[in-house]
Amino acid sequence: MPSSYTNDIAYSRHNSEYYFNRGVDAYKEKNYDEAIHCFKRVVVINPKNADAYCKLGAIYFFKGDIETAIIYYKKSIAIDPAFAKAYHNLGVAYGCKGYNETSIIHYKKAIAIDPELANAYAGLGIAYRIKGDNETAIYYCKKAISINPEDAFSYVVLGHAYDRNRETGSYYLEKAYDLDPSLRNGSFSAGIPLDNYSLN
Repeated sequence: MPSSYTNDIAYSRHNSEYYFNRGVDAYKEKNYDEAIHCFKRVVVINPKNADAYCKLGAIYFFKGDIETAIIYYKKSIAIDPAFAKAYHNLGVAYGCKGYNETSIIHYKKAIAIDPELANAYAGLGIAYRIKGDNETAIYYCKKAISINPEDAFSYVVLGHAYDRNRETGSYYLEKAYDLDPSLRNGSFSAGIPLDNYSLN
């Protein structure tokens, strides 16, 4: 008769939740290769797990492989067309690739699904700032902050968007640095900094 230990091992090998949780733990430990292995096991066991594909995309994004990240985000959306976070992440990835208009489309799709997704509004703030439309950038950053007043990065983007009003811009930048001092040494870029880019 098989032991309980043997049964537990056999169960684990065919349990997508087991690998999913292991993948999250590995990601938190910045063991990205192990996290990828675990999430790939999840989608072998359960090919319809949209969240696992999205997390694979996020990890590849962290590793700098944006093309592969995009592939996994698209797989996630193909399984679950109402997965707002996957659209948001796709918007970030396209923004980092320089496809600003495509980025905007995906941020707006994310918001249409989840109007409370603050990061998507922040992403639109970046995208419109890049377009040179500071008025629209300010609108979206303020929207993001109204949802999440502790979102330091949205204050950074807002501060840059007020480039013609240095006093107001400086106020928002200092607000950002008060919330997250590490941003003081950061650089403004097309994509949300990786530290602000959650796997969840």
